[in-house]
Amino acid sequence: MSRVSRLLYSAGRSGHEASVEAETIAECEDGIPMGWLFCFGGRNFGNPDDQVADRGGKAAERNRFETPLDVGEARLAQALDGLRASPHLWVWFAPVELLHRRIQARGKRGFLRLDATWAFQGGANLETMNNVPAFVENYINRVNSGIVHDLELFSKPLLEISPFVPVCRPDDRRTFDKAKAYRNRQGVHRIAALVTGSPVLDPELWNTRLEQHIAPEMTKPDELPPYPESPVPADDGKQKQPAPERGLLGKLKSMIGR
Repeated sequence: MSRVSRLLYSAGRSGHEASVEAETIAECEDGIPMGWLFCFGGRNFGNPDDQVADRGGKAAERNRFETPLDVGEARLAQALDGLRASPHLWVWFAPVELLHRRIQARGKRGFLRLDATWAFQGGANLETMNNVPAFVENYINRVNSGIVHDLELFSKPLLEISPFVPVCRPDDRRTFDKAKAYRNRQGVHRIAALVTGSPVLDPELWNTRLEQHIAPEMTKPDELPPYPESPVPADDGKQKQPAPERGLLGKLKSMIGR
């Protein structure tokens, strides 16, 4: 089954009554890139004077993969702030900065929408997509808090739909090498394709900026500092209590403790 996806921009919100003309910002040959998913979330954002309908309706009713442009841009900016602080993640996600610039260039009005028919069909795909917004938000919240040792736990649904999901572990390099999509590209161009898809508008300019502005600030994966280590739990995962003292001294301490 084809898993082609597109990230769309439109001046108005899509609806069931009439089609809304949309511009394709980027497309991906297999799956939904993580850089796109950062633009969407489960929560509804708005200003005090906004109508609920203007922001897509109630959370239970709205399309979580269609968001006002300013909200999607703000979510993406928040994700980038945390990712920049982690060299082990930034080596993979730095190209998302170019996607952020292209979204910013469209101003404050309009909507971002994910077009991936295969992902919203019934069955396992639909169930996975229903869980994706929460997992993406948890992923970013932990990165922003500097808690990255267990990102794998918050990435399971993402692994099913995204071509490449870094989890801040040494295995990220092997996962990148084994990714099925964009095997005809090399280096920073393949990294960019896996996390942002391929730009539709002016790809030559995209590649030039990728080489000039993004590639120099990316640390090579084999030159990174040591990876964060997982906390070492106790043998049984619980805090061990000291053995109770016996005899008269133990009885006296027990009485005093009461």
